[in-house]
Amino acid sequence: MTARALLPRTAAALLLAASSLAPLAAGQDADETFYRGLAEQSLADHGYADAKEFRIERFLESRTARASLGLFDLHVPTRSLEDGKRAEQFKVVAESLVDLQERWIQYATAGSFGDEASAAALADVETIRGWVERWSKGKLGKVDPSDLVASLDAGEEVGAAVARLQEYMVRGSALGLERKRQKPEPILLMPSRVDFVRFVALAGMLCGPAQKESCWVPEIVSFTETYWRRQALVLPLEYAADGVGFGDYEKSRSMNEKSRTGMRQQVTQLAANALLDNQFDDRLPASIVGGIALNLVIDIYGESNTRVDGDPTARRTGGIETFVWGGQSEGGILPTNSAESRWRERGCKDYFKKVLKMGQRSGAKRSAVKGKLGRLAAFELESADRTERMTLVGPFIGSGANEESTTVPGEYFGDKQEFLRAYRTAFLRFLRTETYKREEDSAEAFSRALHALARIKRGAEAEKALADAFEAPAISSGDFATDDLETRFLNWISR
Repeated sequence: MTARALLPRTAAALLLAASSLAPLAAGQDADETFYRGLAEQSLADHGYADAKEFRIERFLESRTARASLGLFDLHVPTRSLEDGKRAEQFKVVAESLVDLQERWIQYATAGSFGDEASAAALADVETIRGWVERWSKGKLGKVDPSDLVASLDAGEEVGAAVARLQEYMVRGSALGLERKRQKPEPILLMPSRVDFVRFVALAGMLCGPAQKESCWVPEIVSFTETYWRRQALVLPLEYAADGVGFGDYEKSRSMNEKSRTGMRQQVTQLAANALLDNQFDDRLPASIVGGIALNLVIDIYGESNTRVDGDPTARRTGGIETFVWGGQSEGGILPTNSAESRWRERGCKDYFKKVLKMGQRSGAKRSAVKGKLGRLAAFELESADRTERMTLVGPFIGSGANEESTTVPGEYFGDKQEFLRAYRTAFLRFLRTETYKREEDSAEAFSRALHALARIKRGAEAEKALADAFEAPAISSGDFATDDLETRFLNWISR
C-alpha cells in the first residue's frame, strides 16, 4: 500500500512525487526544516524570492509554456524547454493527450451516438495531431510561452481546430452534455524528479494543513502525481529510482525502461483519470474510472506497463463507490512495485483475460464452494512471498459484492488489489467489445452506458444504468443463476 492509501481522501489529493533531501543520509528522517528547505529551493528554481509572491494561477500564466489541447491545457516551466530532452518529452506528452481524447470520443460516440459534431471533433483531433507532430526541439526552445499556437506556426486552420476541440471537450459534448461552467483541465509537467519533489514540498508549504500533512512525509520519494488544490494535475516524467531515500531523492528511473511507450502510457493513464472525473463531474465510481482509464491505455498502446495507476479519488471531496468492492475506495492504491505483479504478465495485452482464466481455474480446484458459484466465481490468490494460496469467492461487482469473502489476511492484500484491478478492467473490456455477437453492437451499448452514467445522481443508479444499457436484469445477481452482466463476464473468462 502506498502512503496515499493511508491518508484522508482530501489529503490524498496532493502530490505524488520524487525522493529525498540532499543534506540527509539515506534512511535518515527529515524534519520540517528540511521540507521547508526543499520548498524554498523550488521557489528559487522558478525565480521567486518570497513565498508570498507565488500564486499557482500566475505561475501557470507567466512562468510556463502552455499548449491548449482540447480538454487539457498542458504546461511546462518555460526554462525546461531550453533542454532538448525536455522539449521532446513535452511534445510526446502533447501527442499522448491528443491520442487519449480521440479514443475517448470514440468510446462515447459509437454507433447511433455518433453525429456530425463528433465527426467534426475527430477531424479536429487529426488536424491538431498533425500540428503537434511538426513541433521540433529547436522551435520549442524559442517559443513565446504565452502563445504556442502562433509561435509554432499553427496557422488559422489549426487555431480554429484548437478552439473547437476545446469547446467540444469542455462542454462534455461527446456525452451529449452542454455544460456551461466547466473549464479546461490544467496539467503541469515537472519533468525531473528534483523539480517534482521540490514542487511537492512547495505545495505542502503553501496549500494548507491537509496538503502539508500528505506532502511532508517520507513517502514523498515515490509519489507520481498530485493535484495542486484541485487546480492543476502535476506530473513528473521520471519514476523515482528503486530504493531511494532522503539523501538521494534526485535519483530517477526512466518511464521507458520496460517499454518505449512507457512514459506515454503513464501520462495517459493519469490524464485519463482526470478526463473521466471532468466529464462525469467527479460522480463516476472510482473503480469504473480506473478500469476505463486502463482500457484506454491498452487500446492506444497495445499494452500497459504503468508503474502506478494513480488515485481517481484524489481530486474529489466525496464520491460514489458501489462498483467493485475493495477497489481504490478501500485503501487500494497499488504500490509502485506492483508493475512486477503476476497479474500484469505480458503487459496486460489481452486485458487480463488469460491471467484471470488461470486464476479462475485454480480457484475452482481449491474452492470448497461447489456448483456454478465455485466453478465461475472462485479465484486463487497468492501471499506476498508466493508460498501460500487462498481462494477468493465472488460476486465482485456491484453493491451485492461478497464483502466477507474479499476480506483477506494482510499477506494477501496486495494480490487481492491486483486481482480486483484486473477484474474490473477485463469486465469493462468485455462490456465494450464482447457483450453482443457483433463488436459494433457492444461498442454502441457501451456508449449508451456512458451517456446514462453521465446523468446519474446517486451511487445506486450506476448499477441500473449499466444493466439497462446492456439489456441485462442486473449488473450482478450474486447467485450466477441469471443472465446478469457479471455472470456473462465470468462465462466469457472461462471460455
